[in-house]
Amino acid sequence: MEWRGVHVRVNEKSFLQELVSEHGALTIAYAVTEYVLRSVRDRLERIARESGVKVENVVDAKRVFTTPLSLHRSRDAVAVCFKPDALTSFNPSWTTPGSFKHDPTAWRSFDPGEADNLAVEALKNIKGLKTFHSRIKAGWEKHRVAGKNVEAGREPGRFQVMSLLQAARHFLHGDIEKPKSFGLNRAIFYAWAKHYGRGYVSSKPPHQTPGLTGKVSKTSVQELGEEAYVSPRGFYIIGDREQTPSDYDRNIALKIESIIPYELAWEAALKYLSRFPRDVLKDPVKFYERAYEPVRDRFVELVVKKLADEEPFGEEAGKGRAEPSRIPRQPAITHETGLLKWLRKPGYIGEG
Repeated sequence: MEWRGVHVRVNEKSFLQELVSEHGALTIAYAVTEYVLRSVRDRLERIARESGVKVENVVDAKRVFTTPLSLHRSRDAVAVCFKPDALTSFNPSWTTPGSFKHDPTAWRSFDPGEADNLAVEALKNIKGLKTFHSRIKAGWEKHRVAGKNVEAGREPGRFQVMSLLQAARHFLHGDIEKPKSFGLNRAIFYAWAKHYGRGYVSSKPPHQTPGLTGKVSKTSVQELGEEAYVSPRGFYIIGDREQTPSDYDRNIALKIESIIPYELAWEAALKYLSRFPRDVLKDPVKFYERAYEPVRDRFVELVVKKLADEEPFGEEAGKGRAEPSRIPRQPAITHETGLLKWLRKPGYIGEG
């Protein structure tokens, strides 16, 4: 038990060293957590609705996990361990520093290698590391779209919609490595432009100068009709900071997930933008006016609900439409769904 919730812990020796050496402890931890959450999502959503609890995957390279019996820096509480069968009898008083209740055997009860099969199955189904973190909370299931729970009457903010559509636009252009970085970068830029009265005119902010961004070297590139800057690692930069995939997940994906399952929003964005001619997606002004502006305040209503269950174009597919310039090796989300399989159909993938 920690400060404001409970972490489910699995002893690291539950995975044999050979498996850990091959894949890495962090990759295994993320994959197992994400696999379990997705496998029991329907049950967790029901529990969340009934109790108001939130369940999420918090495995991340930047997160420092609390050790047992650590004191909180500001709250009068101590982190204690207990076994699952003690959950129903748990009382917050167990965390009182002067009279805490702690079971030191709780996380030491395991058989070496007992979780290997689970890890292998998780690694097979969850590709990559930390590309998306599931989050399950109360407030879903007002209605269902494409078999997913969607909360009625709520919409993501304009910043999140812009970033999502820019990332999907970049992905459809053929770059599968940096769509999240591009999406967040462009959303920040347009927010800056709006604040200073520049509208959507493509122009770099005045504090950006060629050569260096603070202590980070950068290179000017032309991307989808706009000038942008990239770091040596290939991430896009605004000011003196890279926009990384983890930044996108934290500022965009998780906020969208609080309203609608992110993978459903991502699929709908891809499908929506795929209906536009290529020249619209390659021109920032046309993209802003024709693709983003009409749906920025009603993305769930106008895009997700209407496109999630529709079939692809049929005979019209590929005729002057936006098409990825090469077959994706790995989608921007961590598992394939109907739309991504559709994008891979022969005859749809063409020259960008």
